[in-house]
Amino acid sequence: MYETINNMEEQKHPTQAQLLEKAVLFYDHYKNELEEATRQLAINLNQLALAYSTENKLPKEAVSITTRMKTLDSFLKKLMRKGYASFLNPAEFITDLIGGRITCWFLEDCYGILNQIRSSKNIITKEGTLEDYIHQPKKTGYRSIHILANILSDTIETDDCDKLKDTTQHLVCEIQIRTKLQNFWGELTHETHHTGKEFKENQSSYEKMVTEMADRFATEDQSTFALRNLYQTIVKGNLNKKT
Repeated sequence: MYETINNMEEQKHPTQAQLLEKAVLFYDHYKNELEEATRQLAINLNQLALAYSTENKLPKEAVSITTRMKTLDSFLKKLMRKGYASFLNPAEFITDLIGGRITCWFLEDCYGILNQIRSSKNIITKEGTLEDYIHQPKKTGYRSIHILANILSDTIETDDCDKLKDTTQHLVCEIQIRTKLQNFWGELTHETHHTGKEFKENQSSYEKMVTEMADRFATEDQSTFALRNLYQTIVKGNLNKKT
């Protein structure tokens, strides 16, 4: 009887070790499915990007796609940062195991491709998950659009303790949409932020510098609207000449 009570308590309040074991088991067991879902996301996003570029008289390079699956190490680090909250399976707890990033030449196309994704039959966006950090940037200056989507329905295994049993679940991905300048800022600050305590000792100066840089990039993004219109006008003129 006492053993049964203890098992029930473990289910309600699993230890860090138990949650870690479950996470590793999930990742190892479903690595192939996660890789396949990542590949499918890349195919779907590239198809949407090509259709969008063609429809808007833009070069295909104007909307580029990258996808990735979190490594096990990165996966576990995020679980630790989140405090190893209790979960039936990690896919319910961490929503960016699979990620897609769309990088646009022009600011206007960030919202255009977002609408394209929302109308897609192959990528089902989740209501209430849109985070528009372009319209409302973070205090640091970070700008990007984030949205979650279901991309694949698989058999995911969970259980009442350590082992896994069958249950149906949608694999969720996080899609980020940003301009090239926003992407450059994000990559630059991500690298410098993790270089060591030099920046922590000068945190105020660092934050001021990167925020001002983000604001300058935002101004430049706004100025590309005229360039986009000019490019489209030239393309339309060339098409008319051919006909």
